[in-house]
Amino acid sequence: MSSASLADARTSNEVDPLRIYRDMVRCRAFEKQFKALVAAGDTIVGWHDCAGEEALCGIYSQLRADDWCGYTHRVFYPWLCKGIDPAALFAEACGRMGGTSKGKGGTHISSPQHGILGRSGMQGGHFALLAGTAWASQVTGDGRVSVVTAGDGCSTSGSLHEAANFAAVWRLPMVFVCDNNGASQSVTLDQTWGQPDISRIAAAYGMPATIADGGDPLAVAAAAAEAIERARGGGGPSFIEVKLVRWGPHYLQEPDGLAYRDHALISESRERGDPIKNLRTWLLDGTADEATLNGIEASAAEEMSAAATAALATPEPPVGEAFTDLFID
Repeated sequence: MSSASLADARTSNEVDPLRIYRDMVRCRAFEKQFKALVAAGDTIVGWHDCAGEEALCGIYSQLRADDWCGYTHRVFYPWLCKGIDPAALFAEACGRMGGTSKGKGGTHISSPQHGILGRSGMQGGHFALLAGTAWASQVTGDGRVSVVTAGDGCSTSGSLHEAANFAAVWRLPMVFVCDNNGASQSVTLDQTWGQPDISRIAAAYGMPATIADGGDPLAVAAAAAEAIERARGGGGPSFIEVKLVRWGPHYLQEPDGLAYRDHALISESRERGDPIKNLRTWLLDGTADEATLNGIEASAAEEMSAAATAALATPEPPVGEAFTDLFID
């Protein structure tokens, strides 16, 4: 997509800035509440920090309710953007019966009715899963699109290249999204990848690619709108690379999780690359007023606080539940 067409798409009817803002604010409020639960010792799992990467919500804003999504440990945004109850998400993380999988999945969330089939515990293992849902959609003609998101650390995974080639050969209704935050756990991109643009791999498989600024959620949404429309219309897969900076540690409980990071880069991203702050500024320039945006922010904080309280009020699973929902007799 050229810069001119991207600018046009950003203000088209396809992109709803206020919805994207609400999604991003809810996701950041959810993450803040999740971290509080972890700190209090209420969860059975930890947390992979992703504050500042909420521009990816712009991708999910362009999907139908029944479209498929694949996600990694860090990018949880499909959960909320696709409509899963946050109380059920918190309950799952706290090992409670009110969770999406009765407290058995932690952050491995499965909710097929929302187009989410869970994820592989191995980084990169979900590419084949989403190629499968895209192939099924092509065979059945149900019009669904499969979007698979992964960080730059997955870019060297063989399963990505296998899925990309398969999707390209069969022109599957699929969109590959690289959440390129420049850090694969404790290793920077230049130590794992030969050049800075991961989206260049798309050329090897004959699919179009777009690079979007992770500080500009409307640009991310515009790129997604074009790729999803292409996929749904039979044009085959596309690749979107969203460039941003990981603000926090790889993992919330990681000792000295920021010791190996470029603190100046993080500070600059917080100041200039915060997608919520940037979209708020854009919205206040004639699209929404301060009271509306303040209301969205207050509502999100209240929603997540209430959801956490409701999650902790649900019971822990009885011992017998350890032997249910298994694929054996």
